[in-house]
Parts: sequence; C-alpha cells; structure tokens
Amino acid sequence: MNPKSLSGAGENVISVNSKLTAVLWQTNGFGGLLVVPTRDTDMEGSIPSKCPPNPKLVEASRGRLISDFSLSRLEEYLMVTASEDSIRTWKFESELWPMNGKGGNVSDFKEELKVEGKRINKIDLHPLLPNLLTASTRDFSIRLFDINKNSEFLKLETDMKDILQSFSWDPLGSTFATSCKDRYLRTWDPRQSKMIASVETHASTKGFQVKWLGDTELLLTSGFTKSGEREISIWDHRDLTRSIGTQKFGTAATPILPLFDEGNNLIFLAGRGDGNIQIYEQISSPPFFVFVNEFKSSTPSSDLCAFPKKMVDTRKWEIIRFAKLSKTTLEHLSFFIPRKGEQFQEDLYPPTFSGETTLSLDEWVAGNNLTPQLMSLRPEGVVSIYETEPEKEEQAAQYRKERQLGVALGTAEPAKSAALPKGSLQDSNNSALAAEDSMESQPVAKPSAPKFSWSSIMMDIQSRVKTEDQLSSTSDSLPLESMVSAPLIESESQKTVETQEEQVEEVEVEEPHQVDVEETSDHSHKIFKGGYQYAGQLKDGKRHGKGKLILPDSNIFTGQWDNDKRKQGSYIFADGSTFEGQWDWGNIENATYTYANLDSYYGQWKNGKRHGKGRFVFATGAKYIGAFVENAREGYGEYYFSDGSVYQGEWKADKMHGPGSYTTKAGTTITGIWENGTKKT
Repeated sequence: MNPKSLSGAGENVISVNSKLTAVLWQTNGFGGLLVVPTRDTDMEGSIPSKCPPNPKLVEASRGRLISDFSLSRLEEYLMVTASEDSIRTWKFESELWPMNGKGGNVSDFKEELKVEGKRINKIDLHPLLPNLLTASTRDFSIRLFDINKNSEFLKLETDMKDILQSFSWDPLGSTFATSCKDRYLRTWDPRQSKMIASVETHASTKGFQVKWLGDTELLLTSGFTKSGEREISIWDHRDLTRSIGTQKFGTAATPILPLFDEGNNLIFLAGRGDGNIQIYEQISSPPFFVFVNEFKSSTPSSDLCAFPKKMVDTRKWEIIRFAKLSKTTLEHLSFFIPRKGEQFQEDLYPPTFSGETTLSLDEWVAGNNLTPQLMSLRPEGVVSIYETEPEKEEQAAQYRKERQLGVALGTAEPAKSAALPKGSLQDSNNSALAAEDSMESQPVAKPSAPKFSWSSIMMDIQSRVKTEDQLSSTSDSLPLESMVSAPLIESESQKTVETQEEQVEEVEVEEPHQVDVEETSDHSHKIFKGGYQYAGQLKDGKRHGKGKLILPDSNIFTGQWDNDKRKQGSYIFADGSTFEGQWDWGNIENATYTYANLDSYYGQWKNGKRHGKGRFVFATGAKYIGAFVENAREGYGEYYFSDGSVYQGEWKADKMHGPGSYTTKAGTTITGIWENGTKKT
C-alpha cells in the first residue's frame, strides 16, 4: 500500500462509512484516492491483502493536491473532495466500484462547484442532514453549500487569523464548533449567521482538533502545550471562559486523534505516528474524564477512523470498530465487552442514529430543528436482557444517569483476564495517578480484529508502598468463600476508614464572631478562637477565598472557602492520613481519602460516609470498585485480589450477596448465587 503520510492536526487521510473506505493516496501529478469496499465482518482476505501495487484510483484533481475529502454517512455511495478552489461530488454505482472494471483511473465526478479565487482547506458533511456541506477557505470565511443544488447559500465572516482545522456539530446538528490554527476554539450558529463564543486554547501554534462529546454539553480539544507536550482539554460550550479539565501526555511531534463512543461514553485517544490508543471515560463531574486502559501496538498509525455504530456485532459484544491505516496496511480494530448469555445486552447498546432523517435542508435553513432517527441494534429474533431481567432496564437508566465509574472493557472470552497496564497520568489538579503491572495487546499480523483482554479498572490510584499481600499465603485449594471474604473482614484498613471518617465529621468550626482578629501584611487575616486558628481571606467577617485552618487536635485544612463553608481543599490529619475533595455548601462531594496505613478511597460521599460509586484501594494491592451504602459495599461491585483473582457481582451489607462470579488467577471462573459472603451450593 502507498497511502499518503500526514501529521498535522487538521489533516485527513482516511474516511469510512458502512459501504466504502477511502484513503488519500501518494501520487505524482494528481490528487488520488483509493476507494475500496468496507466489509461488514472481519477483514481477512479483503482489500489490504489483495490490493495490487498500482491500484485503480479516483483521480480527484489533475495537477493539484487534495486538500480534504469525506464519505457521506447518509448517502453511502457519495463522496466529496476539495482541492484549491474546487469542490467535487462523486456518486458511485456500488461498493465494488471503482475498484472493479477495466481501464485507468476514475475521473468521472458527478458535480463540480467553484469557489473562485478562494482556496478551500477543510470540508465537512453534516452528520444528520443530507446535502449540507460546510467548508472553510483561505480568506478565513466559513461557507455552507447545498451539494444537491450545487450552490453556496451562506457565508460566515469570521475573526479567524489562520486556517480552520476541524469542525464538530452538536448532537442535534444545529450549531457547530471549530478549531483554528490561531489557537482559538469557536462555536457557531450558522442559521443566525453568528459566532456564539470563542476562547484561546492550547498554547502551541501546531494547531488542535475539537470533538463534541455526544449528547453532552461538553467539547474535547486535543493540541499541544508551548513546550510541545500533547494535551487534551474539556470545555462546557455554555461557558467557554476556561477549560474544566486538562490532561498532558508527554512530548511528541504528532497530534492526538480524539474519537468518541457515544453509546458507552468512551474517549479513544490515538496518536499519529504511534500504535497505542489510550481510553478514557467521559463522566459528568470533575475531573470529567477518567483513565480506563490502553491498547498497545507496535504498528504506528497514520490515521484512525470509527465506523458507524450500526456496524458493530452485538452478538460478540463488540462496542466500537475502527479502521486503522499504517504505511503498509489497512486493518480493523474491534473492542469488546465480555458478557455471558445469548440475550441482547440493551444496557450496553442504546438506540443509535439510523442514518435517516425526516427533515430537508430547506426546512432546516428555515429554522426547523432536526430530530435524529434512531434504530435499535438488537438482532432479529434475539431476546432483550430487559425482557428476561426487567430490573436491569431501571438499573441501566440510573447507571447512565450517574456514570461515575465507567464500563468494563475486555475480551469476548470471560474466563480470561489480564493485569492492569503500566501508565501514569495527571488529573485536572495535576495530582499524580498511576497504574500497576503491564499487559501489551498486539494486533494479529493479518488485518482481522485483534484479540486482547482488559481488566475493568477505572480511576486507579497506585498504592505508595508495596507491602506483602495479606493473601500471599492463600491458595486456590482453600474454600472459595474464605478466599473472597477474608481480606475484606480482617483488613485493619476497614477499621481505619471508620475512625478517620469520624474525624472528618467532627471538623466543624464555630462561627468566627467576636474573636481575636489580626490583619497580616498581605491583607489576609488570622483568627484565634477556642484553640482554632484560621489564616486567610475574609468577606463580611466570614471565611471566603483562600484559607488555612488549624484545629485543636493539630489537624489542618487548606483550601478554598465560600461564605464560611469549605468549597475545595485538603485535610492533613495528625496521624498522617489525608483527605482531598470538594464540598457543596459544607457537604462532601467527590473526594479522595488516603489513610494512615496508605489505603485510599476515591468516590462519592454522603454525611461523611462512603456512599454511591467509589473505589477503595488497599495498600496490599487489592481493590474494590463499585457501589457503597453508608460505608458498606452494597449493590454491584468488583473486588480485585492482588494475586490476580477477581470477584464480580452483587454485594449487601459489606458481603457478597446475590448473583456473582469468581475468576481465579489461573483463569477458572465459578458462577453462582452468594449469600452473606458464602457461595451457595
């Protein structure tokens, strides 16, 4: 194969839909594209292995380079190309054309639209509306075209000072966001002919990309810092004054390609020039994205593109499929979730866009709003899990509403498991997060779906001390209930949790009225009362802004105050334990508690207790991820032993109770019903 190699933030090398795959080709004297059929199943024996050295190409432009191209997701035999001041539309007869047939390259385009004297650098077909093409030109304007009428119907004058690099429409197709090489993120309402908002983003002039995160209010941008580090940021489009979360990924010459799986709220970050794909889950509260895992490959990618969701094989629990282009191959990468049973897992596959719309372009321009037509991914004749287990429908709705922990990714072979991959990251507060152990998943040599296995690990906070695991002497020959229950019941950290939580509840400071107050040289204040010492900012006699509180027992709180209530900050307790989190008018929200014995908990709280979704990591290396009710594990949860064995299932009153499965470190899985921590026979 001889695809063209590109590296810029806004450059496009591959485009796919369910019928066709188009690749920008390295040619001499013309702009060429290789257009091949997309296969619905695996790629074995498909085009990459049969592609001749000099394939038949689509000759998109003579004597000029292709500046951009796109296959339609709505009319799947339609392709649009742009070069210099020309936009061409191509209508193929079938998925086997133009590869089949005699003769030379294909140059019979359907229509050509000239934008006189204005070089086109970026085009974008509307994801929900047929015939609407958006394009940016070198005069820094944005133009909208009706490709069915072959005419321009709207021109947006902009304040851009450099070329536009990417478009991304909102989930209803009404407004769109753009990234520009002048470092500004902008949002637009084209039917009102106006820019909505703008903000300066990543510091580097290398450029960046923008992606609207599904049906949320959030935008993701990927670019570089001034020192050349890769970086992503999350933005709320309703308030673009600042990002709400930022993550750095180390120095690299090529940009990160952001892709999004809307059905499972997963962000896939692929770097051009390397083969790895980092996976994050987008959540609705700070830090707004959490690390899930990393797919590793030694084959560098030139570009990566997601196929339409309707193509996934739900019988194999496939959640997303990519076309990966390298210098020599075009291959499919598929990601799976392990599930048992033959039912359709409706909680994992919500209705998705069908590719059809009931609104015309003229109606949309007149002010009517789109209603995307959705389709079920449920195969004909397959029973839904909601029919056999109706309670799961309510659980899924609640789960998607909260979505604090994420989804478990893995192989379609549930008996196999893998260790947590090595890697480190920083959250939006730059606190170090890291993972243990390692696993590398290599794609197979032929272009078929690679097989790999992942643990269901979400926000992993590495233990700071490696101690001998409490279970090191436990063998698979012991009774199963002993293996699972022993570390949870006997762990000293459980006692520490309760003790330290009482300390958190006790941190209540009396009203600072009629106390000794002195003003410091930096205009902050010190307050002394009843053994309490406060140094920081005041407003109307109340703690407001930055401040430090020292309690009589030597515990210390440092952070932000709002109208005499803690807002965000950290406690350092006299015994060495720490507590860092956020408060909503004095009530703890998400927070991390690191205990004196180096156990740690991250998650939701209520009335000073672990309550809701959370993650408890023991200093021994064991960890629990799941639901809590008033400090106790209750609801669905997963317990990972340090020896590699795993329990996944229901809990009640801190014990395994209900349906569950236990997988030994050797890979043997035992499934059954549990009662008060013991597996029923």
